Amino acid sequence: MKKVLFIMTLMLIAACQCFGQTYFYKLDYFVDDNGIKSKGDGRTMYVTFINGRKMCYQSDKSGNIYQWSNGFNMIKVNEMVFEKTNSKGIHIYEELCKAWENENMFESLESSTKLGIYNAAKINGFYSYRFSNDFSRLNIVFEVRPSGLKADTQIWVRMSEESEGEDIDMY
Repeated sequence: MKKVLFIMTLMLIAACQCFGQTYFYKLDYFVDDNGIKSKGDGRTMYVTFINGRKMCYQSDKSGNIYQWSNGFNMIKVNEMVFEKTNSKGIHIYEELCKAWENENMFESLESSTKLGIYNAAKINGFYSYRFSNDFSRLNIVFEVRPSGLKADTQIWVRMSEESEGEDIDMY
C-alpha cells in the first residue's frame, strides 16, 4: 500500500511539472529611449511558465504555445529561458534562440531551421522578458539591433481576466 501511495505521489508531482502557471497581462504603457511614457494600446496576452518557471512563452488561455508558419515549418513564438534574477529581484528571461549562439547547431537534425531562426534573430535583435519579483509586472525589452535601432520598452501589468473591462473610458 505504501509503495502504491508513493508511486501515485510521484505521478502527481510529475503531472504538476508538465502543467504550467498561466498569467494574463495587459499592455499598460511604452517607454522610449528618452524615458518618455506613452499609453498602451490595450493589447493583452497570456504568458505560461513551465518547468518550475525555468521557461515561459506567449500562450492562449489554456497554456498552448503560439506558433506561426515561416512557409516551411511551424515556429514557436517567443520561447523564453530563465537567465538570472538580478540584485533588485528582477527575473530575466531571454529568447531560447539566443542560447543557440553557443551551441553547435550543425549537430542536430533541425540544424538548418535553428540556424535560420538564430541568424534572423541576430539580424533583427532578441527579446528579453523582465518580470518583477512577484511576476505582477513585465517589461519586454528588445535588444539593440546591429543597426542601432531600438524598439520602445513595453510595460505589461498582470491582471485577472474579470477586471479587464473595468477600466473602459467614458466620454
